[in-house]
Parts: sequence; structure tokens; C-alpha cells
Amino acid sequence: MAITLKKTLSFDVSALVTASVQNVKEVKRAQAAKVEADFQRAIAGGEMSYEAQLKFREQQLADEEKSSIKDDDLISSLKKSIDSTKKLSRFEKIRTKYKNSLDDYVTGRGSIDAHIKILEDTLATEQDEAMRTEIRTLLSTARSTKTQIEINAVKNRATLATKDNSIPLLEKSIAEVRDKQAAATLVGNEDEVAAWGETLLALRTSKTKLQIDNSLNEMVFKINRYNLKSFDKLGLLGGEVSKSEIDMPIIYGGVRYDSQRAFWEDKRNDYIRTSYFTELEQELNDETAKIASSSKFGQVPIARIEAVNNFYNDLRGRPEFTIFADTVEQKRVAAVNKMATDLGDSIQSEFAATNDLAKAERAITAIETKFGIKLSREPFAKEIEARKTIAETVIEEAKPPVPVAPPAAPRAPIVPAPIKPPPTPTPAPVPTPTPPPPVAETPQFTPTGGIGSKSPDNKFVFTKEGWKPIETPTPPPVSSVAPAAPLTPTPAPTEKRVIIVQSGETLNAIAQRELGDASRWQELATESGQKFDEETAKKLQIGTRLIIPQ
Repeated sequence: MAITLKKTLSFDVSALVTASVQNVKEVKRAQAAKVEADFQRAIAGGEMSYEAQLKFREQQLADEEKSSIKDDDLISSLKKSIDSTKKLSRFEKIRTKYKNSLDDYVTGRGSIDAHIKILEDTLATEQDEAMRTEIRTLLSTARSTKTQIEINAVKNRATLATKDNSIPLLEKSIAEVRDKQAAATLVGNEDEVAAWGETLLALRTSKTKLQIDNSLNEMVFKINRYNLKSFDKLGLLGGEVSKSEIDMPIIYGGVRYDSQRAFWEDKRNDYIRTSYFTELEQELNDETAKIASSSKFGQVPIARIEAVNNFYNDLRGRPEFTIFADTVEQKRVAAVNKMATDLGDSIQSEFAATNDLAKAERAITAIETKFGIKLSREPFAKEIEARKTIAETVIEEAKPPVPVAPPAAPRAPIVPAPIKPPPTPTPAPVPTPTPPPPVAETPQFTPTGGIGSKSPDNKFVFTKEGWKPIETPTPPPVSSVAPAAPLTPTPAPTEKRVIIVQSGETLNAIAQRELGDASRWQELATESGQKFDEETAKKLQIGTRLIIPQ
């Protein structure tokens, strides 16, 4: 029997399939790697947009998912790439939209507000946190740009207002900036608040400088146009002080002031210090001279002196003159003394013309009593003395002669005589009256006081019939009794000099003026004799009558 031999072929199909699949995957990976390399080169060269990249990835994923031999790792990688590309595509769309709106704003086709609105709307719908962060950054930049644009616009308007010297335009710009600053404060934008604050400060500074310039120019115009007096000039400066702002430092003329009001106060003080008193004194003197010119003897009424005195007292009470109180007092004393002295001189001029001594004395005394000063009695002091001498001479001539007793008879020898009745006494001889002095010639001048006026030598009186001599009374008969010794006349009391304390006066000032030494104030006393000490001197009352020691 024949033996048949068979060769059996045996292999592992599973392993073969696995190997085949692996080979296919390797081929597919090599192809995918090539495609990926081409994709990356396109991205790097900027040849593919995010939209194209997304489409490419989505096609790769679809092809891989349809393949009979799927590569799960590749599918996972493609899905991640697609998600990333979608995000990048969305970012690109946002950026493109933002860029287009920004270009529209820059070229004038759109507004900064429209550009900001696009970013705000995108931020409201975007869920990706990374994208939201980027949008916030873009939005902050856009808002800052808007603020700067607005600041520049406001500054340009402010510059225009300043150059045009327009207060209304500056005030409009200031109001606009304040509104912007308030809005920024409400939203808590501190950077914007600070920016508006700087602009506001610059605007207010420009406005203040312009106001000062305008006011100074206006003052010069009014002073020259209306020939304003010192008090009117002071009023203009005071008006600027009262209406000036006090809450912002300024620099004017290279000098820093705490405020606009501080500038005008300094301006007013400088005027008072350098010019006001000189101008005021000249104006008061001119007005007084005008009043005096209307009087025959160049006299001004006491009321005028009192008005000037009260004016200086009122001036000293004003707040702006607090630092000038001593100067005001010196000017008051000097003015009153000068006017009173001038009035005294004019009264003496009137006396020289009218010879009315009583009137002159009354006028001088009234001035001294009113203002507490001592005036000269020249030239009528000599007239008083001359009249006194004449009067004494007349009285002396009118005195009767002193009778002289007759000499005693010589003693006779005692001889007894018969008793007789007592003899009748012989009456004393009556002395012959001394004849009156010869009558002077009738005066040849017109009386100054009318009927009843006496001549300067007191020898004539003026009547309806003309001048008549004054009769000297006949002295009474002189008895044989020796006249009594004349009484020693009591010396006339020394006349006290009294002044009345005026408003603002002190004992020191009065002692300096009246006694020439302020330290002698304790020598002053009231009419009742009351002296002063440190405490009572501080309570000196207006109207107090003080005795000035001789």
C-alpha cells in the first residue's frame, strides 16, 4: 500500500490582521503628519485664516471618523484643535470688529462711543474668561482714549476762551468740566476724576487772572474818567475783596496768594499804606479851604472840624484799618489841631478888623472846650492888657483925695475961768470935690456894637444923638474920720484848663498831646479830682472832663 504524505501550512490570522492594521495606521499617520506639516506651514505664513483652519480641522475629523480603521488618538487631537481654532476664530472676529470700529472712529466715520458700545456688548455675551479678559483690556483702553479726547476738546475750548478774554466762555468750560468730573466720581473712575481736576484748576486759574486783569483795567478807566477821590478808590478795592473767591491759591505777577481775596486785600492794604492818607489829607484840606473862602475872614465853622474829627474816628473803626489804627489817630489829631489853629487865627483876624474882644474870646473858648486844645490869644491878648491899664488909670483918677487932719493947736497956760454952758461944736470943714478930668475929644469912628457901644478908652458911649462922654460919679463927702485901710484883694483863682475826652482817645495820648510826655498820664484827673490807676485808665469814658495841670 502506498503511503501518501501531505504538507500542512499553518499561520496566526489575528496577528496578521493586527500587523496589517498597524501598517495602515502608520501609513495614515505619515499622511496625517504630512498634512499637519502643510497646515502648520500655512498658519505660520499667514496664509490661512482661523475660519479656514477650522474648516480644515473639521474635515480631518470627519474623514477620520468615517475611516474603517479609526485612530482614536488622532480624533481626540483633532477635536482639541477644533475647539482652540473656534476660540481663535471668535477672537479674530471680535478683533476685526473692534479694529473696524476703531478705524471708523479715527477716520471720522464713527464715534468713540459706538466703538466702546461694541466692546461692551461683546463682553456681555462672551463666556470664555480669557476672551473676557482681553475685551476688558480693550474696553479700558477705549474709555481712556475717550476721556483724553474729551479733555483735549475741553482744553481747546478753554484755550479759546482764554485767548478771547471771555469770562462767559471760561465759566461755560468750568461748568462742563465739573459735570465730567462728577460723572467720573459716580462710576469710581479715579484716574478720570484726577484728570478733570487738573483741567478744572487750570481753567479756574485762567479765569481768576482774567478777572484780575479786567478789574484793574476797569479801575484805571474809572479813576481817570471820573476823577475819583480816595474814598471812592478804596470802595472799588473793597468791592473786589467782597466778591472774590477764597478757596483756591493763585499766582499773579509771580507772587503766590492764598486766594483771589488775599490778592485784593494785599492790593487794598498797599494803597492805604502808600497813597490813601496823603490823598485824603489833600482832599480834606481842599474842601476846608473852599468852605473858608466863603467866609469874610477865612473861617470854617466848628461843625466842619467836628465832621473831620468824626470821619477819622469812624475810619479807625473799620476792619480794613485795624492794622493802621495808630496812623489814623495821628492823622486825626494833626487835622483837628491844624483846623482849630487856623480857625483861631481867622478869629484874631476878625478881631483886628472889628475890635470885638468879647466875641473873639467866646469863639476861642468854644474851640478849646470842644476839642480839648489850647489856642494862642495873640494878638488881642495885648489889647486885653492895654484896656485893663486904661481902666485902672480911670479908676485911679476918679478916687477922692485922702483928707489930712489939721495941725494941733499949741497948749495954753491953764487959767481958771467962770463956769459957762458948753460951747456949740464947730462943724468939720467940707472938703472941696476934686474936679473931673478933662473930657477927651469925641471919637471919630463908627461903633461896632450899635447903641450902647463904648469907645476903646471907655470914655464915650454911643447913643441915638451920637457919642456922649461917660459921666464920672462925684465921690461922696469925706468925713473927718480917717478912711479905713483898703482891703487886700483876694487873688483870682487860677483858671483851670479842661478838655473833654473824645472817641478813641487814651490817657497816654492825651498826656503826650497836652503835657508833651505820655508817661505823665497819672497827673490827669477828673473835675471831681479823681485820679486814675492802671485799671481805671482802661475804662476811660467818652465825654469825661479832664483837668490838665498847669
